[in-house]
Amino acid sequence: MASTSTSSDTRKVQLYVKKIVGARYHYAIWIPNAGSLTRGRMIHVIGSPLTGFTLQVKEGFDLSKTKSVYVLVDLGTTAVANITVADTTTQNMRGTTTDSDKFEKCAGKIQPPRIPEAQYMPPAGSKPSEIKAFWLQDHPNAPRCQEWTRSYVAALVKEKLLPDTAIEAINSAPRRPE
Repeated sequence: MASTSTSSDTRKVQLYVKKIVGARYHYAIWIPNAGSLTRGRMIHVIGSPLTGFTLQVKEGFDLSKTKSVYVLVDLGTTAVANITVADTTTQNMRGTTTDSDKFEKCAGKIQPPRIPEAQYMPPAGSKPSEIKAFWLQDHPNAPRCQEWTRSYVAALVKEKLLPDTAIEAINSAPRRPE
């Protein structure tokens, strides 16, 4: 297994950016297990503006098995004491957080995006290509996973769980196809 570049008392924290053709990219927080770059924990929201979003924590997730195209953006390191859920090689997904884990507790405080009001949706009768173009853009009144993840990183910085430079890193991350 590849080893991480952090010491045994810190853990690397990264932004996982899943590239999606013709759509805004999906954001998640990636925390590799000790001694591994490809297996770890993913904290993110899943859903869509039409259904609303829910928080999901994936433990034991193996990046080497995904068929998705993604990039990882370094956000910084955190003390292992901030992450109390044990490393696991068994994949487990859940919609609840562990309050003893500071990263998960912080995630649980950030409201997942809800279904936006009708005036913030594509106009009725829009063609599929118009709807796709609409959702490729940013809409402040219709937040999605990128906005939630930015709020989450800001909360982690405020709680001193990540360095201030994490804000600049997430703001510089790729957001959509060029």
